[in-house]
Parts: sequence; C-alpha cells; structure tokens
Amino acid sequence: MPYRIEFLPDAEKDYAGLDRSIRKEVVKKMDGLAENPFLGKLLRNKWIASDISCGLSKELANDYNKKNIPCIEIPCGFAGGSLQFGIDLAGFYKLYVAKKKDRIVYRLLDKDIEIIEIVGIGKREKEEIYKLVASRLKKLG
Repeated sequence: MPYRIEFLPDAEKDYAGLDRSIRKEVVKKMDGLAENPFLGKLLRNKWIASDISCGLSKELANDYNKKNIPCIEIPCGFAGGSLQFGIDLAGFYKLYVAKKKDRIVYRLLDKDIEIIEIVGIGKREKEEIYKLVASRLKKLG
C-alpha cells in the first residue's frame, strides 16, 4: 500500500534549493518511503550528562561528554541532563541522501501511518537540519 507523502511548505523550498543530482536522489528516497514508512532511522534524543544529579560521578559524566556518547540508557531526564542543542526530535525519522551529507527529516502523522510529512531536507553539518526542523516545529505550534 503506497503511503501519502506531504511536504511542509518550507521543506518544499528545501527541495527546490537542492542540486539537480541530489533532487533525483531525494525522489528515489521518496519512492521508497511511499512503500515503507520505516525506511529511515528513528531519531533519538541525545542526552548530555551535566552533573551527578543524573546518577553519574562527575568524572564519568565528563567522559561521556568528551567522547560525545549519548546517555540514552542513563535515566537523566530533564532534571539531570539536557537535550543536545535543546532540540527534541524524538519520534522523527531521518533518511540519508548524498552520501550521508544531507538528511530528510520526516514524521508519521497518522496512527494508521497513512501520511508521511517531510519536515525538512538539508545538511547534517553542525546539526543544521535538526536545528532547522526544530525552528519549523516551533512555528507550527
């Protein structure tokens, strides 16, 4: 069963701004996504251990942060850790494009997964795409 794919207006602009070769690759990914909404990888929040209130010694928290190791397994919550870059994209998916330099960020809108909404397409560099998506979500309310 093919799924319906919708773009946020700003995501359509992202697509229009891509090089022609990358647009072709995006279209192929969209074709695959229309057949399988779980084609992308689920985004998970990366927690940064901030202090001992999240159950880690100060040294261990520093080691996690230095190595940029996600602390997903550690029950920090908002009290003892913080979201990396302050962006909460739990439940969203990413698809790699252009040799993993670009990302397509999307979410499943319906309980029955009838609609796949493309929220943004852009560079992964410096978490650019994730920050862009977060700002769009804030605009949407």
